[in-house]
Amino acid sequence: MDTKNIEFIGRVLDNVHGFIYYTEAEEQIMNTALFKRLQSIKQLSIVNWVFPGLNIRDTFIRWESCI
Repeated sequence: MDTKNIEFIGRVLDNVHGFIYYTEAEEQIMNTALFKRLQSIKQLSIVNWVFPGLNIRDTFIRWESCI
């Protein structure tokens, strides 16, 4: 695949990997209702039951893992 012809239209800042650039096709996927639903699904949701006072920031969500 020739990456020289790929046009990136946006970027997302990741704490570990720095900026992650995305194309228009990827943005269309990210803007679907199904993909946006991932923002409300926490990866560590069971932790809230075990440690209810633990305030885990919303960074542990499936949406970010999919990016």
